[in-house]
Amino acid sequence: TDEAIEKGLNVTFDLFERSPIDNLIDYGKFLYQNGGIKEKMGF
Repeated sequence: TDEAIEKGLNVTFDLFERSPIDNLIDYGKFLYQNGGIKEKMGF
């Protein structure tokens, strides 16, 4: 339902408001360690 989607978006925004940079760095490290970024960027 629309209500469920709105609640999900609110949770997502709350998580990003707390520490978006930290989350992105952790996500980047995770992808890099698992080879995701290496393959996409051609390293």
